[in-house]
Amino acid sequence: MRQIARRWGVAVATATKVTALLRAEGLVEARVGAGTVVSASGSSAAGSVSTRAARRPVPVGGEPQRDRLLRTAIAIADTEGLEAVSMRRLAAELGVGPMSLYRYVANKDELLTQMADAVFGELDLPEPGVLGWRADLERIARLQWQLCRRHL
Repeated sequence: MRQIARRWGVAVATATKVTALLRAEGLVEARVGAGTVVSASGSSAAGSVSTRAARRPVPVGGEPQRDRLLRTAIAIADTEGLEAVSMRRLAAELGVGPMSLYRYVANKDELLTQMADAVFGELDLPEPGVLGWRADLERIARLQWQLCRRHL
């Protein structure tokens, strides 16, 4: 964005809007380690609008998309470990720019907290039973252990 703003003498906000428009048209894409680059489908004039629209990434936005963001981050952590989760990696998986994720989470720490909340939200705690508090506590501990094992 800064390079575009410097080269064309426009504000960074304008450069951001232009890049978002180019991304929506399928002309540029986010790549891990490279940032925003010209996409292979958008580099040739032969690509039709319908082809570009079919390859266009789904933007992150709204509450259902926040769930998608968290599910994707959790999937990365489950398959490759928590250290593999980064804003850049997550953005590449979602097909958006890394800075766009900061609309939904303030920083990586907040992302990790929301991931933990989402994972522990999967747990259905049982209603207090007639067997007493110790049996209930043991059951909850076993459910939490199963949850942790699923997300190792």
